Amino acid sequence: MAYILDNIYQEAKKAMVKPIMVLEDEFKKIRGAKASPTMIENCKVEIDQKFVPLKNISSISTPDARTIIISPWENKTLSAIEKAILKENLNITPQNDGKVVKLILPQLTEETRKELVKTIKQKCEEAKVAIRNIRRDYLEKLKKLEKDGEISEDDSKEGELKIQEFTNKAIKKVDEMFKEKEKDIMTI
Repeated sequence: MAYILDNIYQEAKKAMVKPIMVLEDEFKKIRGAKASPTMIENCKVEIDQKFVPLKNISSISTPDARTIIISPWENKTLSAIEKAILKENLNITPQNDGKVVKLILPQLTEETRKELVKTIKQKCEEAKVAIRNIRRDYLEKLKKLEKDGEISEDDSKEGELKIQEFTNKAIKKVDEMFKEKEKDIMTI
């Protein structure tokens, strides 16, 4: 019985990490106060009818707080990089000088900052819903195991508490990520 419960705990923990990882990826795409290569490094660029992450075909640097410079390893990829960035809907027009693609991020207005905070809040809520759905699924698994006689009622109750503990930790992590990203966005 302990083996069954341990497996469920491990599965639940792993499952609850996934929405947090997805949220981290989403946050990378959302601009903070400073330009960051993570905003565009996973942008998919079409080269030879294949989609490749931008970071695999160029170096990305930030010489100052509002500029991102993309230096492709092959000049023939410049226009493909430009198209890919435009498709990302970052509201930034890439500047191609024949050697590099330059992105100059506009200064964030107070209104834009508030909109970005709303966006990250929504993304956090989506992550929390995903975590709660995972909790529900695992609580149902425990109930079924109890009903099938594979675990006792006490084991089921203990399992519920353990899964709730994982849920609380995951939601706390999402809240911490929100506060950190909000601070990054609102910093002038």
